[in-house]
Amino acid sequence: MIISEEDLICLVNEMGEALFKASKELLKHHPNGDNEAIHSITNILLSNMYKQFLYTYGDKEAPTRVISVRWQTDDVKIQAKESYDTELSDEQCGEILDFIKHYHDCTIGITWETINFAIEEFIEKTARNEQKERR
Repeated sequence: MIISEEDLICLVNEMGEALFKASKELLKHHPNGDNEAIHSITNILLSNMYKQFLYTYGDKEAPTRVISVRWQTDDVKIQAKESYDTELSDEQCGEILDFIKHYHDCTIGITWETINFAIEEFIEKTARNEQKERR
């Protein structure tokens, strides 16, 4: 498919607007300028825009240069419910994801076992804190 110069300019403008909106959202969540997080997320956004451009207008078989596997609060919430019969809030699931992010073994990555371990740690920590409060 051949893209006209006018279509390319429109596409680049749309990509710029999308990146600007995403950057504003990033700054809301990282107001103190967590440069590493902002840089990482910006690179992911740019990579995804580039892949979308290639898919739409170019080589459908372009090589993948970046891969990102994402775990989210729903993964933790569902796993806690199914495996431990425990209801967790989004905030609690976020705490568990933060724990995983900081303490996982990067030579193995994050697996369901990693998530289960973190959920178990959270449940045990919560139980210990509740016992302390009762005393």
